[in-house]
Amino acid sequence: FAFLVQTVRDISFLQGQSFLVGIIPDGFFNAGLIIAAIVSLLWLLRPFQLLDRVILMVVFGIAAICAILQFSATSGDLDITRHFYLLVTLIALIQGVLIAVQTERVRMATK
Repeated sequence: FAFLVQTVRDISFLQGQSFLVGIIPDGFFNAGLIIAAIVSLLWLLRPFQLLDRVILMVVFGIAAICAILQFSATSGDLDITRHFYLLVTLIALIQGVLIAVQTERVRMATK
């Protein structure tokens, strides 16, 4: 879904008349990514060790920075920077959640 939203303009440009012509959800999509990355930083409030917090801050910080860069990047036919930032953002968010869940599991097991 994320890549479909990212390429709506390219699809509608290639097909001329498409059912996606009136849909340009870039602002909402980018805002959602930025909000998800910022809300993910709330994992830092959990009682983790310092090293775990630093790792989570780096991963979710990368996701937030790439989401902001993806929002500000220009879109062109040969420009793939928006797609690259989107991919890095999604991978960082997924990886951060997996790290946070595993850290929480280890913390609960050692209680």
